[in-house]
Amino acid sequence: MRRNRIPKFRLYMVGACLLLSWAALLIRLYQIQILEGERLEVFAESQGTRRQPLVAPRGTVYDRHGYPLAFSVSSSSSFEPKLSMIPESRNRQFPLNGLTGRIIGLVDYRGIGTEGVEARFDEILRGRDGRAVFPVVGNGSISPYEPAVIEERPQAGSSIVLTIDTVYQGLAQKEAHDLRESSAAQWAGILIMDPDTGEILAAATAPDFNPESPPSGGTSSHYLWSYSFEPGSSFKIVTFAAALESGSFTEDSQIDAENGEWYVFGRTWHDTHPMGVVPLSEIVAHSSNIGAVKLGSGVGKDFFFETARKLGFGQISSTDLHAEVSGSLRKPRRSVSLAAMSMGHEVMVTPVQLLNAYCCIGNSGRLIQPCLVRSVEGGDDFESIGIRQSVTPRNARILSRLLTGVVDHGTGKRAAHPLIPVAGKTGTAQKADPGGAGYRPGAYISTFAGFFPVDNPVVAILVIVDEPRNGTYGGEICAPAFRRVMDSLLSAPGGCLYPELASLLSQAPAAGSSVTDI
Repeated sequence: MRRNRIPKFRLYMVGACLLLSWAALLIRLYQIQILEGERLEVFAESQGTRRQPLVAPRGTVYDRHGYPLAFSVSSSSSFEPKLSMIPESRNRQFPLNGLTGRIIGLVDYRGIGTEGVEARFDEILRGRDGRAVFPVVGNGSISPYEPAVIEERPQAGSSIVLTIDTVYQGLAQKEAHDLRESSAAQWAGILIMDPDTGEILAAATAPDFNPESPPSGGTSSHYLWSYSFEPGSSFKIVTFAAALESGSFTEDSQIDAENGEWYVFGRTWHDTHPMGVVPLSEIVAHSSNIGAVKLGSGVGKDFFFETARKLGFGQISSTDLHAEVSGSLRKPRRSVSLAAMSMGHEVMVTPVQLLNAYCCIGNSGRLIQPCLVRSVEGGDDFESIGIRQSVTPRNARILSRLLTGVVDHGTGKRAAHPLIPVAGKTGTAQKADPGGAGYRPGAYISTFAGFFPVDNPVVAILVIVDEPRNGTYGGEICAPAFRRVMDSLLSAPGGCLYPELASLLSQAPAAGSSVTDI
């Protein structure tokens, strides 16, 4: 019996294996024909085709007057009459080359913005690529006889209109170049804004940056919002604003400037223009360090810090500016730190933050977000974004009047204009040592920030020079450059951008001057 059971068991095993094999085969056939049939059919057909992306045209970047600053040109190839033009590459053109290079930025080989406006608004400008299927012949090349099929048409990117005025940008760029050359500086910059709207009308630096031929190792980052520095006396606008806002001081307050030398908080403070007991207006006009220390100490650490924050320091100023940095503003812990900050030390600011604070004072104390884009194709025009009422309108008017004294008879006399009243402030600060131990001997940053006309400002300008070798002070280097830029804007080709300025110029003969004189 045992010998008969063994063959029967083997027969059962063989039968079971055959049944399992047939079951597996049927399951696989069901999977191939039913579950994956469509995919495999497409795959089989694709063995004689090739998919190729259809590059979406990138949107154009225009200036405020509709002049193109960056646009794309597609190089195309003809494959078949039914699909005659297939874009193959992204070729970005920059008609003004380096004039707006740092503003526009860069696009990489994939057509993705990596710097400047191209990066900040990449999603708007880029659009969406499409796809086409091309028949191929035996050697794998595209067939010249069979039509291609578009699977998805490319969607062009939207164009944007900037706030930049190309004429103003060109005038500012020339002045920045000349200023850098004449002062033998590391770099120079000119920033022009509309105080009422926050629009950036020009943002020029020397050296410039040409996106069509970027230098190896060079940076396209914009110095005017990606670079922070210790501002010195141009930051005293915070000290003066805090003094007025606190209610502890008025424009008639008498302040003892200690004849130019004062020992307090463990160190001696000096003025380059020694004075005795003088009104606040003279403290502002002659940029008294001792007066600033007394004003800052009088308002206290907390109030000074809050005023600086309200004026936009220590924070990103705009959502439009690629790679903008926030600078550095910390609440002073010691009296000596408050004194230093009152003079514009122990704080880091960006050029756009600094000029925007002056725009705030000229704009009745309203802080407006700086903007670089006016409109997007197919959308509504952008509106100015008011951030806060940082200074009361009354105190803003008083401070504007005090800043006029800086230009009329103070440290900024070289920025004065014979017809149009100007308010502004000079600044000169030593550069900190990169090692964190004090300051670098002979290394300065010089500035002048101001606006005009004083009663109803329509233009604000910042001039900044980094490490000048010919000259040092903002009043001797930057104030004259401010005046030259102002003259250039008033006589700009095609007329002034602002009717208000043209109206003021028409009064020149009655003022004993002429348009050619200014």
